[in-house]
Amino acid sequence: MAKSKLSSHRFNGPDYDTYWEKWCICRDVFAGGDRVKSLGAKYLPKSAWHRNGGTQGEEDYKAFKQRAIFYNYLREAIQTMLGVLQKGKAKIELPKSLEFFKDSATPYKDGLEALAGRLAKQILLVGNGGLSLEVAGDGKSTAEMPDFYINTWQPESIKDKDFTSNSQTGETFARFVLLDETDEVFNYKTKQREPDEKWRVLALDENGLYYTAFMKPEEWEDFDIFKPVRALKPDKPQSGEAVYPLFRGKPCSRIPFTFVNSTDLSGGHYEDPPLYELVNLVLSLYRGEADYRQTLHFTASDFYKMTGCDGNKSEEELMVGAGGIVKLEGDRDIGVVSSSGGGARLQMESLDRLHELCQRKIVTLLDVGANQSGRSLEIIQGSKSALIEPMNQNIGKALEEQLRYAAVWSGMSREEAFANVKYIPAKIEDTSVEIAGLISLWISKKQNALPITAKDFHALLQKAGITDKEFEDYMDELEVEGAEEVASELKKGGYLPGEPRKGGEVNGKEKGK
Repeated sequence: MAKSKLSSHRFNGPDYDTYWEKWCICRDVFAGGDRVKSLGAKYLPKSAWHRNGGTQGEEDYKAFKQRAIFYNYLREAIQTMLGVLQKGKAKIELPKSLEFFKDSATPYKDGLEALAGRLAKQILLVGNGGLSLEVAGDGKSTAEMPDFYINTWQPESIKDKDFTSNSQTGETFARFVLLDETDEVFNYKTKQREPDEKWRVLALDENGLYYTAFMKPEEWEDFDIFKPVRALKPDKPQSGEAVYPLFRGKPCSRIPFTFVNSTDLSGGHYEDPPLYELVNLVLSLYRGEADYRQTLHFTASDFYKMTGCDGNKSEEELMVGAGGIVKLEGDRDIGVVSSSGGGARLQMESLDRLHELCQRKIVTLLDVGANQSGRSLEIIQGSKSALIEPMNQNIGKALEEQLRYAAVWSGMSREEAFANVKYIPAKIEDTSVEIAGLISLWISKKQNALPITAKDFHALLQKAGITDKEFEDYMDELEVEGAEEVASELKKGGYLPGEPRKGGEVNGKEKGK
């Protein structure tokens, strides 16, 4: 996304510009190779020849850039993590008047779980985001026209914010939020799209009542947050005038805005994009790929060296290479200059290492089985992120907070809202990785005679949450299942355990081995 000329405005909050750069890099990498390559030297530096070689240098740079392969490990990681996050079904408890949120929670009539998925993608990509509750009706909610909806905000649009906390409950809430709603609009006179610069402030006035006001950026400096000019026509406010959103004629005493980091809702700071280290590895891999392909390009063919040239026209007709004819006269000589390719091998080893590092960073919880090699399991378990479950729960808390704002605005007390409004995400059971590790342990026990009993192993299964049965019950069930398998084999004309099979095998092993 292009940087708005407003994004460097002096009213940006602390660290906004620093994080803005990180957000842009993450979005560019997620967009893919076409986007990254279109930005040229931002992600793939030019050599001195590319910079100073004129038209030929530019052409060589285009070819250098085009030859590079871009591996989008970031997109793969986010898609994998989203798949894990969306496996279970959230537990949602709402008063009857707010049940419409389950199926229609956004301006696009998406339900709460779809909203959770959209927010999760944003948090995974850039690490931050915002949610705001908007009034759409006046207590006559229908499926087509719900009373409230929840907007999602990218961190780039949150120009500034100030949050405080309740010392008794620890709850955080906004004192004011400044949003950038600048948009591109079509000018019918110039027939071009032009920026419509517009900011929106969400704040509490001196009486603690929530209002919102749209304005031009230049109006913000003189805007009185605590004593805004109230709009005489709330449905058609002038620039800089405050509008007090009402539900059943009642204003809100809190700013219904939630700032979401990957692990908290404090609103007082930004967090790095959770996969930012992977982003940097992907870009390093892209630059290394470009150099490697350049090396292959120059070493794929031999160079010819000729000595004793006297500038005669006959040399312009010299043919070399496959099918070429070389006629030498006098003291002229021609030789072949070859490359050993050692540099390319070193570059490939470096790229292999970068690929491995990228794969380690990806949280892949799928398709992990007992047939994985020890090295594969090490990589998979090493990539297991401690972030994904806290992030999952934090997104649930963010949605729950928005729903509580709606409940309180609808007439509930804050205590009632906490008791009656619940959004509990399905807990991510990391069982695929746990099972892979445990099976690997069990195989090692069998092959290497590790000092671990069946009872010890069962205790590990309980600890991992894979079974809640007691050991004796567990063994009884295994015995029953074993008997059922034997009966099934006999019905099919199979063999009893220990009985020799065709080829001299007993239970799948050759006799005597």
